[in-house]
Amino acid sequence: MVYGVDLDKAELTEEELEKIILKTTEVISTEITKETLSVAYYDRGVAYGRKKEHEKAILDFSKAIELSYTYTWAAYYNRGWDYYSIKQFEMALSDFKKADRLNQNNDYIQRNMQATLEKLSGS
Repeated sequence: MVYGVDLDKAELTEEELEKIILKTTEVISTEITKETLSVAYYDRGVAYGRKKEHEKAILDFSKAIELSYTYTWAAYYNRGWDYYSIKQFEMALSDFKKADRLNQNNDYIQRNMQATLEKLSGS
């Protein structure tokens, strides 16, 4: 439970997503610790991705990665998914590969890498 909302919940309402975005933006504008900032950028990236605001999500995941987010593999994975969603398949594949190197044998990463390779090969 983050910012009063369960990010792992399958369906989030528009109101819940906005709440996450507002709270994480508040943390980002005031928080000074690198770890807290990286988590806030990651969480806001998740919310933007769920709202299909993929470009904003990509920027936030990039910032989380830059700040050495604790679960960097998850930031790469999610950023890869957002790239995939906007049909930037080469960027998506690159991020899925980075996520795979950091968290090997993850079925979700493997499946998304395969789907991306299929898109790139025209299958």
